[in-house]
Amino acid sequence: MTREQVTECTTVVTPLDLVFLVDSSGSIEQNNAQGHNRSKQFVKDVTNDLPVGDGATDTRVAVVQFASTQTTEIELTDGISKSAVEKAVKDMAYHGTATFTGAGIKYATDFTFRHARPDAAKMLIVIADGKSADDTQAGAAYARDFGIDLVAVGVGDGIDEEEMQKIA
Repeated sequence: MTREQVTECTTVVTPLDLVFLVDSSGSIEQNNAQGHNRSKQFVKDVTNDLPVGDGATDTRVAVVQFASTQTTEIELTDGISKSAVEKAVKDMAYHGTATFTGAGIKYATDFTFRHARPDAAKMLIVIADGKSADDTQAGAAYARDFGIDLVAVGVGDGIDEEEMQKIA
């Protein structure tokens, strides 16, 4: 019998600029899935476990909602405390319109990451159901061209896993 050894990282050597791109479209709530509330909880849970701050190796957090349009809830320059991020997430209003994930990724790349630190690792976590009306793969490729790592997190009822894999 073997046991997996878990090693916890205790030293941060590279700062992280992290953007959560949260699906706020109509499909995220289909069949009473509570996708929007689950997404908000996920952002709070992940942020709570990070060294959020404005120090040289701290994590800065931004949150952008998308549907048929995009809304910046908190910028990287303001996401330097867990309480600021938590308040921004708590105040997020559900949009309930069409899903344009590719446009959301491009928006985050062009407008949110322009506030990123030059020495920071850049990560975009896309929280969605994968039911986009536009080209998510092109949006993801565009972000990667700017050195942004992407993670896709499925939420809601009837997640399109193939579409989410195209993002990641």
